[in-house]
Amino acid sequence: MKIHIYASCGLWKSSVKNGWGFLVDDEKGGRLLTLDTSSTFDDLKVMVCEDFGLDINVVKLELSYLPSDLINSIDSPPVIITNDRQVRNFLTYVKNKASTRLSVSIQSKVVKSNSIDDFDLNEEATESPNREEDPMESDESDDMDSEEDVEVHDNDADKKCEKEKSDGNGVRFSLVDFVKEGQHFSSKMLLKVAFEICAMKHNFDYKLVKSDKKVWYIRCSDDDCSWRVRAEGLTGSSYFIIKKYVPDHLCAPSRRNGSVRTASAKTIEHGVEISYSLAWDAREYAINAVKGIPEKGYEKIPKYLHMMREANPGTQTSYETDSKGRFRFLFISFGQSLRGFHAAIRKVIVVDGTFLKSKYRGVLLVATALDGNSNLYPIAFGVVDSENDLSWN
Repeated sequence: MKIHIYASCGLWKSSVKNGWGFLVDDEKGGRLLTLDTSSTFDDLKVMVCEDFGLDINVVKLELSYLPSDLINSIDSPPVIITNDRQVRNFLTYVKNKASTRLSVSIQSKVVKSNSIDDFDLNEEATESPNREEDPMESDESDDMDSEEDVEVHDNDADKKCEKEKSDGNGVRFSLVDFVKEGQHFSSKMLLKVAFEICAMKHNFDYKLVKSDKKVWYIRCSDDDCSWRVRAEGLTGSSYFIIKKYVPDHLCAPSRRNGSVRTASAKTIEHGVEISYSLAWDAREYAINAVKGIPEKGYEKIPKYLHMMREANPGTQTSYETDSKGRFRFLFISFGQSLRGFHAAIRKVIVVDGTFLKSKYRGVLLVATALDGNSNLYPIAFGVVDSENDLSWN
C-alpha cells in the first residue's frame, strides 16, 4: 500500500504561550514522499536526502512529527523517528491523519578538529567591535583565483605552528595544525575560531572581505600582504571547505603590535591586549559557560515545574507571563512541605522578601514557619518583578 506524506525542512521551537511549532525553511521548501507500509527507517532517510538534495554522509537528519490529536497539552514535544518500529507507527498514524507533516531537521555531523573541540559553539559569537570590514568587492573571487595554489605537506615536521623567516621581512606561517587547503569545517563558527586562534598565536590581524552563507573570505590587514583565505559553504549543509589558502605573510613583523583585533570573546587568550568592551564580552561568556544563559533558564521554567509536580505529588505551582511572553510571577510550594505544615506545624506564618542580584533582578518572596525545634520551616517561595500589592496577591 502506497502512502503519500508531505515533508518540509526546518527547526522545532517551543514557547510558553503557543507550545511547540515547526519553523519551516522557505529556501528548501517542501516535498511529497511516497512510502510503502513496509518501508524501513533507512529507506525513509535515503528518500528524504535524495528529494532535498542532501548528502547523507555529510549531514545528520532528525525526522519527527507532532501527533496533535493525541496530545492534551501544548508543552508536549514532537515524536522523533529513530528506528523501523517508529516508522511503522508513523505510517499507521498518517493513514488516519493525512494532514500530518514529516518534519526534517538538518544537523552537521560532529567532526573532531584538534583543539577547537573545546569550544562551545552552539551560538554564533559576536564579532569583535574593533574588527575592520572592507566593503564587498565584486572581483574578490577573481583576485583569489589568481593566487597560486599552495602546496601543503602532511609530514610530522609540519604538525606544529612555526614561523620561518623569508626574504628578511616576509614570514610564512605553517598552520597545518589549524588549517590546510581542502579542509572541511562542520560549521562557519568553527572556521572563524580556527583563524582567530591562528591570528592570536602569530600576532597578526586580518580583514573580513566577504561573509555570507556561501562564502567566507579574509585577508591580512596589511594591504600589501598576500596572506588570504577563501572558504565556501557546501550546498545543503552547514559545512565550509577551504578552497584557496595563501599562507605567506609579506608584511614586516615590526608593523605588528600586541593588539589582536580579530579575537572574539570565545577565543581570547591570556597576554593579548584587547579593548574594554571585548574584555567584558569575554567575562560574560565565561560566566554563561559556567552558570548557563539566563534567557534559556527562563525558557525551561514550565518544564521544570512540570517535572517538580511529577516528582513531588501535591506540589502547587503558578507561572505567569506578560502579553509578550516575558516572565512576571513564579510561585512554588512543595507538596511535602504543605503536608508537614498541616500535620505538625503551628499555624503562624512569617513572610518576607529579598532582592535578587542576577541579570534581570527581581525579588524572592518566602513564607516560613517554626517547627518544634524552633528551626525555620519553608512553606512557599515566589519570584516576582518587584515587591508590591499585585505580586503579594
